[in-house]
Amino acid sequence: MAYGVANPPETPTPATVEAMLDRAWAGGITAFDTAPTYGEAEDRLGRWIKKRGISPHVVSKLPSLHGVPDADAAKAVDEAIRGTVSRLRLRPATYLAHDAADYLRPAIRERLHAAAARGEVGAVGMSAYTEAEVRASIAAGPPHAIELPVSALDQRLVSGGAVAACAAAGITVFARSVFLQGVMLMPPDRLPAALAALRTSIERFETLAAEAETTRPSIALRFVRDLSGVSSIVIGAYDLDQLDALIAAAAEPPLAAGDLDAIAAIARAVPLSLLDPRTWAAKA
Repeated sequence: MAYGVANPPETPTPATVEAMLDRAWAGGITAFDTAPTYGEAEDRLGRWIKKRGISPHVVSKLPSLHGVPDADAAKAVDEAIRGTVSRLRLRPATYLAHDAADYLRPAIRERLHAAAARGEVGAVGMSAYTEAEVRASIAAGPPHAIELPVSALDQRLVSGGAVAACAAAGITVFARSVFLQGVMLMPPDRLPAALAALRTSIERFETLAAEAETTRPSIALRFVRDLSGVSSIVIGAYDLDQLDALIAAAAEPPLAAGDLDAIAAIARAVPLSLLDPRTWAAKA
């Protein structure tokens, strides 16, 4: 599906998708993040899995059940799981509530954990945006896994203690939005008008990469990769060149202490109001 402000509007062809999945698997990527709301992603991934005869770790998600009454929640969860399993041609190893508010509803949370206990899915949890959601989930009944937005420019859930709280509770943390939906990798002069206030931060990040004789994708990826408490990182790519660059970056050594200090200084100056992609459309 078309996604993010930095990507082209067209979606990759089936042949490109298959080539990228093959390259990812050969490059050591063994986990794939998807959801039924991501266009044809589940079905395309499932076709590739069946064709290759492999069993990757697949993370998929429960579509938002906002508006579904508690009395119907169990049925809705079960139907969603059956649909995902059918499209993927396997049981998802991790199954998350796409909306944190759904996981925090007892009727839905209990059904998710029951599905895990029955072996219909593997680990269960949620995708979250805020520290309050993370702490509420831990208090309500810790998820097995959680997806959180973390990037070199958006360190709120690290500095606020949410990532550490997950680690202390034994929760697997998938860090997503590592490139802030691609904004961190865009030419500064191509930022959408609504995000113009990020230009100085992006330019400083570009200067840091040049001084370190590396690239912005490499710095951004390695920064999140090496954060304490982060179990895995979710990256996106829309062609083979991007994917190859990210696979190569993932094999590079940790960042130097000076680079980490510079990243911290850049992050402190980022307007907090621009770190949540859910608000970008409203600002446009």
